[in-house]
Amino acid sequence: MKLNKLELIDALHERCNIYKYQAEEFLDAFADIISEALAEGDKVKIKGMGTFYTTLVKEHEINDPNRDNIIVVPSSIRVIFRASKELKKRLKEKAIEKHHAGASR
Repeated sequence: MKLNKLELIDALHERCNIYKYQAEEFLDAFADIISEALAEGDKVKIKGMGTFYTTLVKEHEINDPNRDNIIVVPSSIRVIFRASKELKKRLKEKAIEKHHAGASR
């Protein structure tokens, strides 16, 4: 299952008891703040969730098997998310619950 922006807005609306337009404004501001911080080279740590940070990928060459030649890939910035221990633990617990629920059928 995927969770898109509209579904996130609906979830915020229901859980936080706020209007949908407020949930959308919050979500947009949240994304903007994280994007701006990453663009400045900062890390964004969210307790219980994880850390967003960037890394530089150097220019490198790859082999194009279809044309049998070398392609130069320019350097770029990659955004990385590292899940916190708490998030990993919650995901593991959910996976175990899901497995047990499927096994009892």
